[in-house]
Amino acid sequence: MKLESKVIVEMTADDFQMMSNCRMDFNNDWYEQVKDGRFDDVVGYDFRTIYWFDNRLSVIMAEAFLRSIGWEYHRAFDTYLDQDVLLTNYVVA
Repeated sequence: MKLESKVIVEMTADDFQMMSNCRMDFNNDWYEQVKDGRFDDVVGYDFRTIYWFDNRLSVIMAEAFLRSIGWEYHRAFDTYLDQDVLLTNYVVA
């Protein structure tokens, strides 16, 4: 039996930032690492920021946060660090 649930959580931009263990600009400087296969599913440079997450719950919560405030993102996996990443244009000010 598969259980599904919707959970309401109040989060701030600071909460989002605390879930990520690293944030960097994502630009053409990453070209060689993308080409060499560091990320399992990066198809372009439409997003300018990359966030790393060291556990699955954090990336799920971060995705929900971005969806709730209307920001697009792309989820991929960093094979060098064995971590989920989110690419987005959202930057915590």
